[in-house]
Amino acid sequence: MGEMERILRVCEDIDWTAVRPGWLLDRPRTGDFEISLSDFPSGTFRTRRADLAQFMLDCALEEKHVRECPFIARKESLALETPPALIEELLPF
Repeated sequence: MGEMERILRVCEDIDWTAVRPGWLLDRPRTGDFEISLSDFPSGTFRTRRADLAQFMLDCALEEKHVRECPFIARKESLALETPPALIEELLPF
């Protein structure tokens, strides 16, 4: 990721946005997420795939965060952030 961002930063002839999501979560879109340009927003860990998709579309259509690397995440319920919940997501069905 770092190498990709380094290459993007020297490409002067393209507009780009490199979005940095948290641990992806399969849940409905909320529109309730936080964006930061320096690190994950405080107290956040997860990013809903649907929120990520909407944010990326907004960035492209509205020319937001051009030549930036925004972090996107939201605070979820503790039940979705515990180690057992994360392990369950990693196991095959």
